[in-house]
Amino acid sequence: MKKPCKNLAALALCLCLLPLAVYSQKSDQGAASEQGRQVTREERRAAWESLSEEEKQAKREEHRARRELRRAQWEAMTPEERDVKRAEMRAKWEAMTPEQREAMQERRKQRGDRGGKRGDHGSGPGRRE
Repeated sequence: MKKPCKNLAALALCLCLLPLAVYSQKSDQGAASEQGRQVTREERRAAWESLSEEEKQAKREEHRARRELRRAQWEAMTPEERDVKRAEMRAKWEAMTPEQREAMQERRKQRGDRGGKRGDHGSGPGRRE
């Protein structure tokens, strides 16, 4: 009788701590992405060149997995959910001041971000893997 109680208590504790762990991970990723935005294209390129071939391959696989996950999440959305997501992004953009928009466009230009407006989904003739 004691063992099922312990198992239930452990399960309840895990369920209570899970949202905190997820929130912590998201805030860590947010901080990392904010730091990543401050790096210039040249600094990123130099850091990439300093990696070994194995590290480069691991990074490629990591980026590919993240891209595939985002794409799968997008494809799993209903058209209505996609419209809501687009509206959220549009509202965020419209809430920015002209200076903030310009700064974002400059960061995107530095990163070489295409913004997905040209129908490029990360593959095709001209893409290097």
